[in-house]
Amino acid sequence: MIGSLHSTGTRLILRSCLSMLCLLPTGTGNTVFFGDLEDKMTAELQGSDHILRKKVLIEINEDFHRADFVVASLKSGLLEELIKCCKEDDDARRELASSAVMKVAGTEEGREHLASKHHLADLSVLLRDTVPAIRENTYRAFLFVAEYRKGYDAVVSFGLLPTLVDLLEEEKMERIIALDLSLIRQLSEAEAASDILLDTPVLERVNKHLQSEDIEVRKKATANISALSFKLIGKKKIILAAVSYTHLRAHETSLHLVCRLLLEKKKKKKKKKK
Repeated sequence: MIGSLHSTGTRLILRSCLSMLCLLPTGTGNTVFFGDLEDKMTAELQGSDHILRKKVLIEINEDFHRADFVVASLKSGLLEELIKCCKEDDDARRELASSAVMKVAGTEEGREHLASKHHLADLSVLLRDTVPAIRENTYRAFLFVAEYRKGYDAVVSFGLLPTLVDLLEEEKMERIIALDLSLIRQLSEAEAASDILLDTPVLERVNKHLQSEDIEVRKKATANISALSFKLIGKKKIILAAVSYTHLRAHETSLHLVCRLLLEKKKKKKKKKK
């Protein structure tokens, strides 16, 4: 039956039926219906009808508000087609595809799939996309992936950190800079992250954002300085870089970073005097 469906309206009616089927106990056959539907959508995305493909991408974004549809898409190969759509020239289809990938990353199964299926390279290209919404969707997808240990280890191993540091200088939109800073901070949980970051101009670039007019950017920049200061080598590099903290307000600091570093400097001065 599903194989003979052609109209978008008919598929929407089917979705309503599937939603009711989801209320039935496991084993009623609804998983098979989901799989068939996602297989059909995968085939449509592989087609050459761009109008239909855009409609399918809109439907996918509506469906992906539900985790069961996301899980079905991972089994059908739909995610791979979405990532291919992210490489197209058409801005609207690319944005819809990136939004769907972000929703996949928002589920536990999706995060694991993205981290283990080597899609990170394809996603990283979108961080420099010309469409701000696509860049934002991609940062949010990476943030979802980096929520658990396997995820942030995979992203760090892939080598994304130096790129993120470069983007701190390239990106001009404050809300996306805040996402970049959030992702760097989240990835700093990985064991190797601190050493990788300190081999980049991260301190210089984060320092510039401490003076941002956007409070969220300042908060996230401070959180990164704080994270880098936990290791002794990071602490030394922060002091050597002569990072300017004096303009930060107390309520914007993270983990009392300002107080801690100022106290350390005072202790050093007292020792020198003695």
